[in-house]
Amino acid sequence: MGDAIASQILKWSYSFFRQDKQDWQIVPQPLAKAARATLEKTDKARVVSAFVHLVHTTQNRNIRRLVAEKLGKLDPGNKSAIAALVLLLQVPQNDRTLWNTVCSLMQIDPDNPAIISNLVKLTQANTDKWSNRDRCWHTIKFAIDALGKVGLGNQIAINALVHLLQTKTNNMICNRASTSLSEIATGNKVAIDALIKLMQTTASKDTCWEAIICLGKIATGNRTAIAAFTEFLQTNQGDRICIHVAKALWQIDKGNVKAIAILVQMVAIDKLYWSLAASYLREITPKNTDVISALTERIATADESVRCDAAASLLKFEPDNEVAITTLLRIPQSSNYIGYRQQAADSLLTIDPHNQVALDTLFSLIEYLGQSPPDPEYVSYIAWESTRSLQKIDPSNQLAIAALINLLNTAQKDSNLYVAVGCLGDFAAGNKDAIAALTKLICFTEDNYLLLKVAHSLGKIDPGNQKAFSTLIEFIQSFNEWDETEFYSAEDERSRIDSQLLDAADKLQKILPVNQMSQVVVALKDYLVKSNRDSSYRYEACYSLIWHCAQNMTYPDFYEAWHKLP
Repeated sequence: MGDAIASQILKWSYSFFRQDKQDWQIVPQPLAKAARATLEKTDKARVVSAFVHLVHTTQNRNIRRLVAEKLGKLDPGNKSAIAALVLLLQVPQNDRTLWNTVCSLMQIDPDNPAIISNLVKLTQANTDKWSNRDRCWHTIKFAIDALGKVGLGNQIAINALVHLLQTKTNNMICNRASTSLSEIATGNKVAIDALIKLMQTTASKDTCWEAIICLGKIATGNRTAIAAFTEFLQTNQGDRICIHVAKALWQIDKGNVKAIAILVQMVAIDKLYWSLAASYLREITPKNTDVISALTERIATADESVRCDAAASLLKFEPDNEVAITTLLRIPQSSNYIGYRQQAADSLLTIDPHNQVALDTLFSLIEYLGQSPPDPEYVSYIAWESTRSLQKIDPSNQLAIAALINLLNTAQKDSNLYVAVGCLGDFAAGNKDAIAALTKLICFTEDNYLLLKVAHSLGKIDPGNQKAFSTLIEFIQSFNEWDETEFYSAEDERSRIDSQLLDAADKLQKILPVNQMSQVVVALKDYLVKSNRDSSYRYEACYSLIWHCAQNMTYPDFYEAWHKLP
């Protein structure tokens, strides 16, 4: 009897195995979660025994892989689980299956030598012979990334990644290989030399930039890398990439005078990327007087756009700098460009959240929400950013709430509408105007994603709101979506994440008060029929909600609701 109980809990826990048919069965998530919790309290030896038996008897390789992974997590170090996966790796497989098997082994025995050898095999695949080139590149990328996680200090992994740098013409592959080397090859001469050569010879600026960043992480104190960076700065003066080289040079040779000098020079003379150089200097030498002088000079001589940026940057070095503050106080009152006014106000609020000039500026800018000026998208963006700034200062600010309500009433197609609905749900609790605006929007929108979001926000700011409740119930009852379970295993979360039915159930569960739970049970219980179990997320959505109600209602109330006619 005990073995039979353990076997049944095991089937429910992992929601996929039917022993009689050797296939997959979808089990509702609430049941699976409850079974897993029970499994932890069940006789572990019985459960492990059931897993081991299944690993040794199933003829399905995919089942063996998944069961071995689960067994390894339940019983760390289990030899049967590890042996099953290692055996699978020795069987010829396509790239996807091999990758899945390696991932399972990584989950239960991350130090197993078979992992790195098979990841290396995947990175060396001959892509010219693959029919699905997009998928093959994805597999190679995954393998490269995995080497960066499990190959710390492993020379076989390092050599494989270096080989990619030397032989692959695909810049994306080179960039990912460089990144993985930066995770596992600190101080490794082979990796450092390869990245230096890549930096010096590649025709791609992105690849060169990636090599520079990675050298900055792994080449600390390496004289060859220091010399290569110094030479690079001399031969590429004025190029934006010198900013990144100077930062990396400072990282591997702290206090390097050449690196600091290059960054200060870029702040002083560069027309496009001076602010990036200033941000790097703020990281490595925040009290540097030369950069403060360079920024002060820019404020005095530059046009309005640069002057605003330079003042904002200078405040980050010296929050009480009078030149920066005076400049930013003038811009909201004198500039005709709303972008500069908004930027200046935000900068002032970072040092004084109650600065009246900044607050007045933002108040004036949010009036643009819902209007139709000559450049509606940009003006709406500035108005929206101003609203967000006010919200950060005072989440209950009535003017910000009013601006968001105005947006709902007058600009339903605005790209910021989704975020506005979410924000009202976060900080407009009890606001009658917000409740009215969301109720109006829920009646007219034809966008399902927006409909669910509005119902959720409405239920948050007006607990028990009948319109929000009925909207979500009706959506769960009537919405049809393409079921993707035939494409993904039951353990694959991708199709679940995309399910709007499950999203609706989750949103309703979050706002559902106890006094409405009986209505949920009455409305949805008839959808728990066997014909829906394996073919629709509606079954799981209804099951999840009714399970939630059963856990929070008294037994008499649940019994009455369950036996009540709809």
